[in-house]
Amino acid sequence: MEQNFITASEIARRYGFSIQGVQKWRERGIPYDTNKKKYPEKDSTDWIVKNILDPLKDLDTSEKLKLAKLKKAEAEARIAEMDERSQAGSLIPVALVQAALSKYCSQVRTSMTQISTTQARFLLEQATDTRSLKEALQRVIVERLNEIGAVMESDSFFYDPVLTDISEDNGTTYPVESVPVIAEPDIVDDDEPDFFEENE
Repeated sequence: MEQNFITASEIARRYGFSIQGVQKWRERGIPYDTNKKKYPEKDSTDWIVKNILDPLKDLDTSEKLKLAKLKKAEAEARIAEMDERSQAGSLIPVALVQAALSKYCSQVRTSMTQISTTQARFLLEQATDTRSLKEALQRVIVERLNEIGAVMESDSFFYDPVLTDISEDNGTTYPVESVPVIAEPDIVDDDEPDFFEENE
């Protein structure tokens, strides 16, 4: 009778294990056809029942409790380690990151919307055509973004009631990572009609 072959993903789906776990069983001796790169269904099923499923049934209640206690102890150890790292300042709470990003985005939005009111005259004085207007506007935007980045890079960025409260709640202060300076973008020459030529 011809033997049927199944893949690791089929075995994983059938028995509720991961594909990586099934593949590791090859080191323990599960039947595997290297030519077909598959597992003979009957032989591999017999092997799984004998070497994987049956041992699970043999675990008594006390051993299951021991395993549960071990997992609980490991989880508590991980939590304690995270608390220690947080107190040492090597972990940054998600709430603090969210608050800092929200503040940064708010500053970017405010700064960008101010361009039309605070630097409109400068842009018009610098512009002789559409291209020069784009160049002037890009310089203004990059300058403002770098200014905001410099503020975020300094300690003063975190002197904010909301951010301070979050830091104090977690019992530690947090180093501010360096914010890279934004390079001026290349001017893209396009075929858009020149606004200044159209209105001469």
